[in-house]
Amino acid sequence: MISDDMLPQGLHPASLSGLAAFWPLSEAEGNLRRAEGGGPALREAAGPVATVDDGVFGQRILSIRPGQWLEVPRDELGALDIYGPDAAVTVVVWFRRDDPEYWQALAGVWDESRDLRQYCLFAHARLRTLSDSLERVACADQLHAHVSDVGGPTPDKAFCYTYATGATPAPVGEWCCAALSYDGREVTLWRDGRIDALAGSNPFPAPGGLFDGGSDGAVFAIGANSVRGAMGNFFGGLIAGVAVYRRVLSAEEHAGLAVHLDRLRELHPGEATFAQKSGQDLVPDIGG
Repeated sequence: MISDDMLPQGLHPASLSGLAAFWPLSEAEGNLRRAEGGGPALREAAGPVATVDDGVFGQRILSIRPGQWLEVPRDELGALDIYGPDAAVTVVVWFRRDDPEYWQALAGVWDESRDLRQYCLFAHARLRTLSDSLERVACADQLHAHVSDVGGPTPDKAFCYTYATGATPAPVGEWCCAALSYDGREVTLWRDGRIDALAGSNPFPAPGGLFDGGSDGAVFAIGANSVRGAMGNFFGGLIAGVAVYRRVLSAEEHAGLAVHLDRLRELHPGEATFAQKSGQDLVPDIGG
């Protein structure tokens, strides 16, 4: 039980049980980003990723430009490789999106190119799924928690339709604490320490567990995922920390982790929208 007097300071992500990895992301650019709690290190996959001073879990936070990402190779995933009919996972990301493009991958194990999807958090998708009909309808600025038990597209659909979408917009320039929570039966999107309920879309039924990608499965990536044969769905903005747990967190734990937003909003207010993409060729966003 978490007492009320712990919440003003916030819970430290590495203090919770079931931790697969927590990255404070405080190392300078050009370095591995080390995990607390024994998880694997993240590598810069498309050149040095810049940082800005003043974080809540360390002295720096990431400043990712579209076209950059961090990853853990498949053979180093360890406890991040969460799969099976009884799989449970929670992914938490503290971030500020500064890029207006649709379909931005935040963190997860999600390879659409080779039908090797497991779990992933996204920001600002174009569409949300209605659970009763599996039809998708337009949306914008919301957060999305994707899971897959088949690896490929949802049967009879072009993409994966099993994802929860929150009700509350997360626009450019606004700090959020987004969390994907999956218990083997349904996937839930948490926003800033609470379930961001949306009728028909959050929580979203997803029985069947998580896909087993095997030894040749997807990498764990922050800021992108594989789509149409290359990395795409690029994130642009600030990320102050990423945590993954091999269990469902309690409501009190989510609330305790979200408290850190207050300090982040003080340290890094405002917005810095990217006017154009980086120099490399970027894959069109399609999502799912």
